[in-house]
Amino acid sequence: MASDKIKFTANYRRNYVAFLAVLLFFLIIAGEIVLAVAVPVVMRNEDLMTDEANRIELLQLFDYTRNICKSIPGKNAAGQEDAILQMEKQLLTDVLNSFARYMREEGDKLTPQEVNEISVILRQLCKVAVQLSKGKRFSTENRIDTSSYINGLLKKTRGENTDGSTR
Repeated sequence: MASDKIKFTANYRRNYVAFLAVLLFFLIIAGEIVLAVAVPVVMRNEDLMTDEANRIELLQLFDYTRNICKSIPGKNAAGQEDAILQMEKQLLTDVLNSFARYMREEGDKLTPQEVNEISVILRQLCKVAVQLSKGKRFSTENRIDTSSYINGLLKKTRGENTDGSTR
């Protein structure tokens, strides 16, 4: 009787260990399948979050640039009214307004590469806005001396030769 009891206990232990081994095998296989599916999903979600963070950064940079543009005075560094500086400010404002319309209409369709390209352009516009806010303009005023041309035309209409004698 005692030997029958020992055989039954050993048989039970063997079945228990075999069942545990099979269970662990299937758990490991299931875990590998879950990892094989979960890792790409997590990576894709991280990429989506990075893309969304880049879009948010783009919009913040855009708002910052527009605020700088609004604060640009129409005066140069010396404090005098400067028409060229005002025209450059207006040009920058028009570009930013066009960009705002574009972002409103097409912002959701932009690819990550396009967002990066726009960010580079917007950073350059921000630098321009900062320079303009300091009163430094980017264009120079070139004056053309037209007096010799005008005087020549006036002399021709009066009937004088270009050397000063009359005809």
